[in-house]
Amino acid sequence: MGPNPSAPSGAATPRAKRRAIVLIPGMKREERFQRRDILAKNLETVERFPVTRIGEVMVEGEAGLRFRVDPLRVDPLRAEDDAAGGSAGQCLDVFEAYWADMIPEQTELPPWSKLYKGLELVGYWVFSLRTWQAVFSSLTRGSFLVAFGLLIGGVTLVVWYMLLAVLVGQTVAPGGSVPQELDLPVIGDAIAAFGSVTGWLASHAWWAVLPFLLTMLQVDAIVLLARFTKDYFENRADEQGVGLRDRLRRRIGTTLEAMLKADYDEVVVVAHSFGTVVATDILADWPHRADFKRLTYVSLGSPIGVLRFRSAWLEAERKELLEADRLVRWLDFFSPSDWLCGAVTGHRARYGDAMSRRLTFEAPWPQKLSGRTHLEYYRDPRVLEFCIAPLPQGG
Repeated sequence: MGPNPSAPSGAATPRAKRRAIVLIPGMKREERFQRRDILAKNLETVERFPVTRIGEVMVEGEAGLRFRVDPLRVDPLRAEDDAAGGSAGQCLDVFEAYWADMIPEQTELPPWSKLYKGLELVGYWVFSLRTWQAVFSSLTRGSFLVAFGLLIGGVTLVVWYMLLAVLVGQTVAPGGSVPQELDLPVIGDAIAAFGSVTGWLASHAWWAVLPFLLTMLQVDAIVLLARFTKDYFENRADEQGVGLRDRLRRRIGTTLEAMLKADYDEVVVVAHSFGTVVATDILADWPHRADFKRLTYVSLGSPIGVLRFRSAWLEAERKELLEADRLVRWLDFFSPSDWLCGAVTGHRARYGDAMSRRLTFEAPWPQKLSGRTHLEYYRDPRVLEFCIAPLPQGG
């Protein structure tokens, strides 16, 4: 870049502002950089702050995409557009704190183990006072779609378990016929009764419709979400005895540390869905207080307002991050069209209406029921514009 002709002789040309976006995706088994690339492609569609992709960038072993924010054409009649040009030349790097590989794949278990694990999962979520507290809280706050989503999720888990019981029953004791090795006093009678009841259920024609309905409601995704969330809240240990929560915090914290150590004027943590749970968990305990001066947190479609009822430590972390005088900027985007999320409880009272953004997604009911609207944040223009908007002048 050549010298600035309007600058005094010998004055140095100001360095372009540098911003890093660290994306923490939600819970879905995807390839590395898939969510980062989706966000990057949508950033290129923003008209108010046009960007040009420069190429790839490496920071402390983390691979990102680099953009340059281009100026708008000068319009002397519109001073606001000229002011928006203050972002021109800004460097924007987009990274992803990848953790999808830590989501376990569905494994095939023996029939009785599968039945026990399923019952444990249904008991944890459906037959829990804390879950029903979340439903009532959503109703009293007017989040009827969230309450409806919780009820649908609970019913789906119960029906899924009933189907699982039928499959196990017809595998172990079809029609009440008990294998010889299991034909023991009391135990054999119980297994025979179990096989007879599940056989009676399977004989009804309407029973064949349930798998189709569960597929429409994406039961596999609901079961995976329920199981992983339970393991995360309980910090379930792996084969080496290390907890899931501890491992995930370490993984994402390493990426965030690399960006904050680098020479960025601002680091924006953009967390989506369950990623907001992990981000809140990490930021509430972040040990480097000086980092918060140039750190901005953006939560998209957060389930914290619901999940805080099921986890005492998550509720404590939420309060810590809201009440402690550390995080200066926290934008919370949520949508009534998204039954998987709601506004983060207490956020509006702490940061004001300007930082709590209610979005409306135009989508038919089938998309809302299937949860597809939960991904609309990646292409909402208000979210994208904030990611590119000019940094504060000075500093």
